This record gives sequence, C-alpha cells and structure tokens, in this order.
Amino acid sequence: MGEEESSKENVANRSQEGALEKATEEEPLISMPEQDVEGQSFGWLLLHRRELVFERIATSQDLGPMIRYFLGFSALFSAIYGSTLGFYSLNLQILLSAVKCPMLLLGTMAVCLPALFTFNVLLGSKLSFKQTTAMLSITTYLIATVLVSLAPIELFFMISTEGKHFVLLLNVAAFGISGVFGVKMLWGGMDYVIQRAGYPVNRRIIEIWSLIYMFVGTQLAWILRPFLGTPGEVVLYRKLGGNFYQAVFQATVDLIWR
Repeated sequence: MGEEESSKENVANRSQEGALEKATEEEPLISMPEQDVEGQSFGWLLLHRRELVFERIATSQDLGPMIRYFLGFSALFSAIYGSTLGFYSLNLQILLSAVKCPMLLLGTMAVCLPALFTFNVLLGSKLSFKQTTAMLSITTYLIATVLVSLAPIELFFMISTEGKHFVLLLNVAAFGISGVFGVKMLWGGMDYVIQRAGYPVNRRIIEIWSLIYMFVGTQLAWILRPFLGTPGEVVLYRKLGGNFYQAVFQATVDLIWR
C-alpha cells in the first residue's frame, strides 16, 4: 500500500509540474493586476512596478506615448541637473549647462541606439526598432532621475567647498552611479523582453554594448565641456585636446596633492 501511494503521489507531482510548465509557456513571465495602477504615469510604473513596463514593451503596447514620456522627462531632469552644475560659475553657464546635459544623455542614446538594435537582431531576438528605442529611453530616464536626485548634494558641496577639482570628481561620480543604475535596468529589461519573446538571453553582447555606451558617453561629455565653468567666465566649448580619463586622473592628483 505504501509503495502504491508513493507512486500515485509521484505521478500527481509530475502532472502538476507539467501543467505549471505549460502555463508558464502560454502566459507572460508575470501576472500582475493592472487595476490598482490604472492612471499612474510611466515613471511611477517603472519605479514601482517595472515588470508592467517591460510587459508593455514586450507586447508593443503604448510604445509611442511611453517613449515620448521617458525622453521628455529625461530632458527635463537632466536640464535641472545641468543648471545645478552651472551654478558653480553663477553666470550664463547655468543656462548653457542646462542645455548641454540633455544633449549629453540624448546624444549618447542616439549614437548607441543603432548598435543595440543591430546586436539584438544578430542574436535573433527579433525586437523591433521601436521596442529597442523604448528600452533605451527607460535607461536614459533612469539615469536622468538619479542625477536630479543627486543635484542637491552637488549644490551643497558647491556652496560649502571651494575646490573645483572635488566638485568635478563629485560630478563624475554622480554620472557613474546613475549610469550603473541605468545599465542595470537595461539588462533586466532586455532579459525580460527577450525571454518573453521565446529567445535565449545572451548577456555578453549586452555587456559589450554597455562598454560602448560608456565610452561614447564619456567622449561626448568631453566634447561638450565645460559643465561647471569658471566664475567670471562664460565658455561655450573648450578646444579638443587630451581625453576624459586623463582629465579625471589629473583632477584626482590635484585634489590629493594640492
């Protein structure tokens, strides 16, 4: 009797596992009620129920409004952060930096978007260009959101310290932190959308693209400098020379030894 009951339990367990696997294949990776989030903005959904945003991208739902929302607020938040950087000079640099920061984030996105789309096509994920744009607009939005949240800290140290090198390195750290959050969100979103479409995930390609994204961003920041400026001086652009990493190294040395 004991062996028969054990055999019946094993059969029942296998039947339940088979039914669960079949349900997983037929249903989305998540099943979350949307009634309680009705009327919430895309930004709120991304911060609190990001799986719902990923699901909408996977099903190509509301992609146009979503992209416009994330890019619009990316420009707004990065402009606020840029004006904070320009506050260091207390002159027209405030306005110039408010324009340059959105140019930096949106320009980096525009340069790197074709590569992200092409990599995914080569991997056979079949994501559309609009879906890829939506995913990258989320990344840009999150970077801008983290930056604007760090703006009061930047302003505090601008007011309480006199060292420009420290403020410069603090700005680099702020972009680094926000970039990590943004790229991590991109990885999670791409994994979800690709799995949802029934394709295997190849994280290595996305990691390689992330390095390209970082190098493009730092180079564009170097081209658009200065963001902080110098009190009593208004400079639109500086002459090209050196590179971003050399400048960060020199600023670090100056901060430590001077």
